[in-house]
Amino acid sequence: MSLFSWFRHRSPGRMGGQCAPWSPETDKFVALAVKSGLRNAAELRDAFNAFRCEVPTPHENGCAELHEFCNQLVKNNALTRWQCDKPLEGRHRGFFLDTFKLLHHVGCDETCSRYAAEDIHTKRRVVLRVLPRFVRRREDGQPNYEVEEPPAAD
Repeated sequence: MSLFSWFRHRSPGRMGGQCAPWSPETDKFVALAVKSGLRNAAELRDAFNAFRCEVPTPHENGCAELHEFCNQLVKNNALTRWQCDKPLEGRHRGFFLDTFKLLHHVGCDETCSRYAAEDIHTKRRVVLRVLPRFVRRREDGQPNYEVEEPPAAD
């Protein structure tokens, strides 16, 4: 039994003291989100328990339950929509760049991609300008990204 299956079978719900298991789709999402380093298993288990308190009856359709769970994670600022979408696509890498946690993709042009990011130590929000993969190493030896300050809010 995997760690996530153990949590799934022990997540308390409002079903007469019975466990309210999450769907296999939710189990896969939680495994990828934990593997990505965005949240730990206990945080996601607690978030699912809170979700189960709001929606005590498990859905027949596991995908519908998973999407509602993701919506709650976004609503509670546990993850961003972009961070939820990537594990739904089966991805677990690409959320961190050095000391920055990527929050969402801002856009791209012919020279770079831009991501909204947060420094994991200072919690300062910035925009990272990331050079494409085929640019192996910058000539000055610096990393393949630059930190830009986010535009000031009007």
